[in-house]
Amino acid sequence: MSDNGIKIKNVVNLQERCDVCHQSDMFDPETQFCGRCQHIALVASSKEEKLNAAPLPEFLARRLSSNTAIRCRSCNQFIMSRDTSCRHCGTYLRFDESAQDVQNEKFLTETFDRLNTCKSASGLSLEYLKFHFWFFPLLILTPLTAIGSFVLFVRTLWLSLRCWIRLSYFKEFPDNRIIDGFRDLRISLAKSLGAFLVIASLGAVVAYSGAMMLPLFWDNYTRGQREFNVGRYVEAEAFFAKALETNPNDIDVHIYYARSIWKQYVNDSNADKEKNNVALTRAVREFRKILANTKDLDKKDSVYLDLATIYKTTNNREEYEQWLLARARIEGQTPKNQADSYIKLATAYGNDVSDLMLPYLIKERIDRSYRPINTWAIEDSLKLENSAKKALFYLDEVEKADAKNLEANALRANLYRAFEKINLNVNEKQTENATTFEFSYIK
Repeated sequence: MSDNGIKIKNVVNLQERCDVCHQSDMFDPETQFCGRCQHIALVASSKEEKLNAAPLPEFLARRLSSNTAIRCRSCNQFIMSRDTSCRHCGTYLRFDESAQDVQNEKFLTETFDRLNTCKSASGLSLEYLKFHFWFFPLLILTPLTAIGSFVLFVRTLWLSLRCWIRLSYFKEFPDNRIIDGFRDLRISLAKSLGAFLVIASLGAVVAYSGAMMLPLFWDNYTRGQREFNVGRYVEAEAFFAKALETNPNDIDVHIYYARSIWKQYVNDSNADKEKNNVALTRAVREFRKILANTKDLDKKDSVYLDLATIYKTTNNREEYEQWLLARARIEGQTPKNQADSYIKLATAYGNDVSDLMLPYLIKERIDRSYRPINTWAIEDSLKLENSAKKALFYLDEVEKADAKNLEANALRANLYRAFEKINLNVNEKQTENATTFEFSYIK
């Protein structure tokens, strides 16, 4: 007992030389361990009788051949495996228990190495998730990359299970490292599973919305436009058809698809009539489908105009007029587009007036003169009056939509000059509902 009341449990006798080889160059005075004759010392000590330990077998001597940090079974503090007693509490250390503790420490070290591998796998899952958000276009391919995320999760799960089983051997040990190891395993599993669930959820959304097909859609759409612009309409139709397979609700692609079909119509008297009829029928059918599937005003206006152009090309005046009138009467139609529809109709009937006048041109005169209308064939004069009435009627409609339309004013002036050349007088009568026109001959 010292003066200050501290009881010294065990006094360490510090010697300078090894008792076996009597050398000091490889001898540690504190631990009394000699690196030169460690095997001899351990084997010799195994033959000596111990008060509280069985003789040390050869395999235990081999296990204690390296001085390893272990925990004291009494105070749970770190000591060296070759110590004969704990330097913290003074408890005598049995060699067989120290050897077992050395094996446990090696097992734990391997387990913690695997735990680090498991944590790395978990971190890789998180990096994989971040990679998706950093490179946003890859979200389109998430249904495919979710497989990679699942593989990473399975790898983390497998490593976690192996570590969990190994740590379970030491579950009863009063070692905070074991508790921390179980916590790290749970965190690693949660990270990997969370990353997989996020990517899988995104993949389900992408797959359900059809966004995964966007790259293929845009590729076909772009190639179709390129072929359409250079006049290869058969190839363009094929690409637009593929684009519609991936996104059948895209109206722009559908319009290009219908136009590609119509462009295969050959406006020539020597063309294959059967092919022309097929192209005409298919194009009209596709344009009608578009009208049934869209409420967009601009797209409907464009389709009405396309259909009117088709019937103008095929010389179907009745259908041409009906589609242009339908275009002008679209709900919410702009005054500009209304005026454009009426101008086209007025121009068509104005051209009819010019065509009817052409056979009655007096060729003998230098100036452009025509025979008076009262000398024409009755059917021609009736046709001219009918065309003139419709042309003037649609010009009035243009003025209602756009009073300052210069094209309408010019067309009206040209019509009245043509009437003067054939001695035709036009009388306009304004009623409550519309303007009527009466024609008379100038004698």
